[in-house]
Parts: sequence; structure tokens; C-alpha cells
Amino acid sequence: MRVLVRKKAELERARRNTRCLEKYHRREGLLRQLIEEKASGREPDIEGWKWLHELVTNLTETGMSSEESDDENGVAVFRVRALPWRRDIEKELSLVDALGSQRGSLYQKRGAKPAKRIRGTQLLSLWPPAAGLPRALYRDEWWNEREDNYRRLTLGVPEKDFMWMNLVRN
Repeated sequence: MRVLVRKKAELERARRNTRCLEKYHRREGLLRQLIEEKASGREPDIEGWKWLHELVTNLTETGMSSEESDDENGVAVFRVRALPWRRDIEKELSLVDALGSQRGSLYQKRGAKPAKRIRGTQLLSLWPPAAGLPRALYRDEWWNEREDNYRRLTLGVPEKDFMWMNLVRN
């Protein structure tokens, strides 16, 4: 019985890892393609999209929020599990996700279809903090609660920081 419970937990963890990896690749690919298109037309908003691309690539898949799958009235939904250590970047990532929904072309024909993502459910992710992110991507309150040794040795924040840009109004 314990073996089955452990196996079920391992499979759920693998599915969650796969969803985070796919989410990262979808967002990164969408932004890369958009920047290539806008570069040829010298669009005025290209710097904002380049910054979003840098944000996503700095986060990697380890900085993507995990989700808990659910079913509402026969429709698949994901309840977003907040990463307590990550800066609140939901508005910025929502811009990317909304663009992906508008364009639709980057979603693969095979596999799971994009599903509704419900935020603000106060679910916290149990994932450990991602190491090697720029300091600006960690939540200030969380960061200040950590000791210097932990921040330096465990998190390994790079020398070059990520300059924050306010694209979205609160």
C-alpha cells in the first residue's frame, strides 16, 4: 500500500515538473518569436517585450509556478500554487499568457490543451527556492528573513543583477 502511495506521489511530481517545463518553453518561445517579428518592423514596444523575455529566461522552468489540476463542470482548470520565495510577477506573466491565448499558434496540436489558470487561491507551492536567480526575482520579505550564508551559499545569486521594469500598473 505504501509503495502505491509513493508511486502516485512520484507520478504527480513528474506531471507537475513537465507542466512547468512546458510552460517555460511556451512562454520563452512565444516571446522570442514576437521579438523577431517586432524587430523587423521597429515597433516602439519591443524593449518591453525584450525585458519580459529576459525575465522568463532568468526564471527558467524552476521559477514557473506549480499548479494543482482540478475539474470544474467538466472543464480542466489549474489552481496556481504561489511560490513564496518568488517576487510577485503574475501580472507580467499574465501579459505573456494572454498574448499566447490571442495568437494560439504556439500551442501544440498534440498533448494537453491550454487550460484556465486560477490565481489567488492562497495555495503555496512546496517547491524549494530556485537557486541562481538574480536578486530582483526573489520576494523582498522572504529574502530578508534568510541569513546571509543561506543567500550566498544556497541561492548563489549572480553578480549581475536584473533591472526591474514596471510594465504593468498596479
